[in-house]
Amino acid sequence: MCSSDLVGVRKHYYRGDDALIMWAHDITGAEYQERIALIEGEIR
Repeated sequence: MCSSDLVGVRKHYYRGDDALIMWAHDITGAEYQERIALIEGEIR
């Protein structure tokens, strides 16, 4: 599973809703790249 951490919050960023700031780990690794390719395939 790809790893990420919550590193911050921007209060009221989306017209009153908070935005979560995430940090992704090992973005050059095969597992992460496969996940990105899957997501890209779903949105095309």
